[in-house]
Parts: sequence; structure tokens; C-alpha cells
Amino acid sequence: MDRDSEWGYSRYRGWVQGYAINLLCSATPGFLPVPLDADATTANVAENRIFESMIDHLHDTTKYIVADSGYDDGKLLNGCELRKNEKYITRRLIVPMEKYKNTASQRLAYIRFFKSKRGQRLFRLRKITVEPMFDILKSLFSLEPVWMRGKRNVQPLLLLCVYAYQLLLLFNFVNGRPASHVKYILDGV
Repeated sequence: MDRDSEWGYSRYRGWVQGYAINLLCSATPGFLPVPLDADATTANVAENRIFESMIDHLHDTTKYIVADSGYDDGKLLNGCELRKNEKYITRRLIVPMEKYKNTASQRLAYIRFFKSKRGQRLFRLRKITVEPMFDILKSLFSLEPVWMRGKRNVQPLLLLCVYAYQLLLLFNFVNGRPASHVKYILDGV
């Protein structure tokens, strides 16, 4: 048993003990997801707190940030949002949101967008772009369960796996190979 690991709740998996990797990755339909930023924590650390530090790394041309309900946070909404002027939003955080009795007017605009056809279409892309990235990393590097113990070992391991994946994608790109053929390289090592 890993005494450094912590319990955390996931809407997808329920209560889990261990570690979490938080990724900021590209989510362009038809293209392989590419991790752009990452952080590794124990499972009890709230996702929205980790993402706060990643906001500054987003490129100004990023239009949408699609995340699960763990990122529904007013501070993140404001931090992610870019405005061209007072009325035109050029970057928006898309997370599942509900309307409550005293919901603020700014939040109502986000709820309307999330529930719109466009908002729902963008949110569904998460299932085919972002979520598979976690499975890719787990599969390529045999990360479930993590084969090391102790926070001092596991955090660098998880980040090293993301970095190795990025380097393998770059290697394939530079050599004119299909980006998705990362496993072939690892199997040959």
C-alpha cells in the first residue's frame, strides 16, 4: 500500500485512492490529442485548483476549453475568459452547469451556451479527444496501477510519461511517420 496516496472522488470512477494526472491537451477533431501541459497530484486535490496555474499557458487563439464538472468554478470561468470588447467573448470555458435559484447573470450566459446545440456539440468532443488521452498514456506506459510508490516517485513518473509521449509524437512528425505510431517505437525499445 502506498502511504503517500490519497483518496479522492471521481464522478466517473467513484472513490479512488492514488494519484491523478491533470492534462491540458489539444482537442481538434480528427487529430490525435497532444498534451500541452500536465501536472500530477494525489487523487484528493481538486482539479480546478490545478488548472488555475495552467490558464496562463493557454495560447491567445484558444477559443474553447472543454472540461468536466470538476472545473465548474467562478474563478476559472473568469480566468479562462478572453474578451475582445465588453460584449464579445473570444475564449470560453465549457463545463456542465446547472441553474439555481440565485444564479448570477454572468453564469446564466454560460449555462445558456453550454445547453445550446453548439455548446453540447463542443462538449461531446471531449469524449473523443481529451478522455482518450488518459487511456493512451495508461496503456503505453502501463500506468494502471502505477508501478511505483511514494509521491516523490509517482509524480515525476507521471510527468515523465507525458514528456516521453510528447517526444515520441515529435519524433514521428519530424520523420514523416504517422503520429499515432508511438506504440511501435516503444515496443522496439
